[in-house]
Amino acid sequence: MYNILIVDDDISFRTYLRNFIDWEKEGCKICHEADNGQLALDYLKNNKVDIVFTDMSMPILNGVGLIEQAGLIDSNIVFIVLSGFDDFDYVKHSLKNGALDYILKHRLTEDGIIDILSKAKSRLQNIYNNNDSSELIKMYQKDISSEIVKRLILEGCKDKSEAIRILSNSSVNLDIHKIQLMVVEIDEYDSILNKIGNYKQLKRFTDTFVSICQSILDDIVSGMAIHMEGSRFVLIFSNNDTFSDSYILERNNQIINRVRNSVKRLLNITCCISVSNVCDDISLLDTYYTQAINKMSLRFYCGNNQVFFDEPRTKIKSGNNYMPFVNVSDIRPDFSNYAYDEIMKKINMIYDECFTNQVEPDVVEAISLELTSMAVAVARNKMIDISKLYIDGKIPHSYIKSQKTFVQLKEGIIQLYNKLFDELQAVRFSDEYSEVPRKAILYIAANYSNDISLDTVADHIGVNSSYLSRVFKKETGKGFIEYLNCYRI
Repeated sequence: MYNILIVDDDISFRTYLRNFIDWEKEGCKICHEADNGQLALDYLKNNKVDIVFTDMSMPILNGVGLIEQAGLIDSNIVFIVLSGFDDFDYVKHSLKNGALDYILKHRLTEDGIIDILSKAKSRLQNIYNNNDSSELIKMYQKDISSEIVKRLILEGCKDKSEAIRILSNSSVNLDIHKIQLMVVEIDEYDSILNKIGNYKQLKRFTDTFVSICQSILDDIVSGMAIHMEGSRFVLIFSNNDTFSDSYILERNNQIINRVRNSVKRLLNITCCISVSNVCDDISLLDTYYTQAINKMSLRFYCGNNQVFFDEPRTKIKSGNNYMPFVNVSDIRPDFSNYAYDEIMKKINMIYDECFTNQVEPDVVEAISLELTSMAVAVARNKMIDISKLYIDGKIPHSYIKSQKTFVQLKEGIIQLYNKLFDELQAVRFSDEYSEVPRKAILYIAANYSNDISLDTVADHIGVNSSYLSRVFKKETGKGFIEYLNCYRI
């Protein structure tokens, strides 16, 4: 069964085409519809499609753009153009870019669709038959080549001649002089993993990323794009055709800009890139890889979507040598006075000091988690529902652990404490009362939106409901139900 995607901004025509023939009888299935080229491209990134029927004139991304960009994702897709009278220039460009044929919308016939489907299936069958053996061989050779280069990058080699011998036994087409490495790290990778869902889609995403980078290298320089692990990729290439440092820098910027623009346009993601110095001894690739990784450490403080050419100016201080001027424990007493401004002042001082001293990311995360634990403990002590402190639907500790940059950690903590302050503001006056009414007021503040009663609160506190009613009214001046209704309002 061949998967078919229909792309047209006219919903009535999409419906018309979908019901025009018995697709299953022709061995086809309409797997998806999109009303512009960009939405179609987004679908193609994560789903297997064999044949695309596409209109030419559409908003956001037209048919020509779709055909061009989809070729980077899967060059085997067969495109059939849906054309109107005014689309002739579009049609010419689409046919040049590999579209199989075009159909005039106003002359659509059942026989015409079936005939063009037959051509499309024939082309696909030829592609698949030819690719079955040759593609397997190419994939096998490519995987071996990638593993060989990956090994040199990770482990280096005892000497230059040994490295050359290893490369000569593979199909790697790489000049060994003036080599450079670009380490590419995908931003917000954990969020991407959550959206992808399964291994097959992850493999497709990873292969697409490598394919995009490889296409860019092929246009500019002799090199190879390799997936190292997780969110990390490496572009390795030679600058042997030039002796000019300025030209090398210009070429580097060309590669970087194209990679960043392409992955943003095609995959809707951003990435950070660090560039190694020029390596003249291929046996030392591991050293230059480590150098590029060290440059990438700047990402924690600089944030996402950055490029790093230079080594960190100041060495990031380790946790063993770091003694903060302001301790997290210094904040705790301020909660008893509801000194919000003082608490935020101290939190900002802690993070400012970390930034100034370029403290190790692990230490900043540990400080952030300690601040998180304190906020949660205060909330529990005040009987505040912890779900009121959730950020983006995540419990505080999980959210903070998912943040990968300094700014994200700091902003996450500030957001958490602002939520806590809002909840504390609602219950702060409970401190004016004795233990029983105070606990009742805190319980109301945490559960007022639920179906609660005097008996519910009395059971929670562990006192008789009559006693609670009497002491509550005596100290607050309101009966329990009256207070609850006023609070709800």
